[in-house]
Amino acid sequence: ASVLAATWADGGKRLRYVDLVKVRRADLAIEELIDAFGVVAKDIKIGLRRVKSYIGADDFLVVFDNADDVGSDTAVLVDELVRLPAVRIVVTSRSPTWSAHEHVWMAPPMSLYDSEQLLRERCAVELEAGECRRICAALDGLPLAIELVAGRLATASVEDVAGGLASALPHVLTS
Repeated sequence: ASVLAATWADGGKRLRYVDLVKVRRADLAIEELIDAFGVVAKDIKIGLRRVKSYIGADDFLVVFDNADDVGSDTAVLVDELVRLPAVRIVVTSRSPTWSAHEHVWMAPPMSLYDSEQLLRERCAVELEAGECRRICAALDGLPLAIELVAGRLATASVEDVAGGLASALPHVLTS
């Protein structure tokens, strides 16, 4: 989502990025949207109306990132905003939002090389090439899994993490 947003912005187009990682309810998702636009309003209906007015007929991208916990509630926001003539909306989530306007694209797993690069970037400890490759292969190149393991490596040893993966995925981490 961040690469898409950066590419859009580099083209001189307008965008707003709304991170929903900590949001659990629809009203809070609307508040995050309103905050992303810097709108001040007494209630969320007025705030949403001001956001829509701000977007207007301009070519605009709104990215709702990490909508996993409010996916179906995000559909309400999508259905509100999609009525605007030139708005584009991207929602990242592990499951569909079920908006009538939704087109679902499944992100393919990362290559082993890219997975290793991501793990090395996010990891607080130095990993040997073999360890890094085995961990990434076990995680099937899934970026979220790699992020979670990288975070775990900040508090646990490589052996403990690899051992946990080996017990959960014995067919993958054998060598």
